[in-house]
Order: sequence, then C-alpha cells, then structure tokens
Amino acid sequence: MPILYNYLHYTYRRLAEENKIAVSDDGKYIAFNTGLVTPNQEPVFALSDHNHLEGAEQPWHFQNWCRRGEYDMTSFSQLPEMAHYFDDPSALVFDGRKELRCNIEHILDCAY
Repeated sequence: MPILYNYLHYTYRRLAEENKIAVSDDGKYIAFNTGLVTPNQEPVFALSDHNHLEGAEQPWHFQNWCRRGEYDMTSFSQLPEMAHYFDDPSALVFDGRKELRCNIEHILDCAY
C-alpha cells in the first residue's frame, strides 16, 4: 500500500496548493477529489470531519471514502475538482510524428 499512500499524500498536497480542498456548506466537513474512480467511473472523494481529540495536531479526521452520488457528499454545494498538474496535456502523449531513434547497440550491450 505504500504506492497508494504516496499517491494520496502528494495528491492532497497538490490540491492544497491549488486551494481545491472543499469545505461543506455547514463547515463541518472537508473533502478532496482523489483522482481515483469506482469501477463505474464515478469519482472517489476523501471525506473528513473535525478532529475532536484533545491536543490533536491535525484539525481534520478522516471519515470515509465517498462516491460523488453518496448522501454524505450532499453537504457540499460544489464538489472539489481534481488536481491539475499540466497546462498542456499534449506534453503527456507520445508524438508519433517525431522520429524515434533507438540506440540498439546500447540495448544489446546491457542485456549481457
């Protein structure tokens, strides 16, 4: 689970930088869009409520994973957006128009 932990940790960090952590209309909950989806492609949100522990460092306490359509998410008039990492999505796609040059000798040398 370290991969999922790191993914959620850094996704939360990025969302905090972008001010995309949503506070419920009544101020009792926060939620963020994990960027993950259910098998039906419904977004998954992390839902937290106020941390009531004495001397707790974190003001919020994780409560549940929620789908967009779940009742708990009706506390938010606007659901939080996903993290944004790139301004130009084409930077993430291989451009087949470019020539691909492989160093075949290097590949063969490393195989032995």
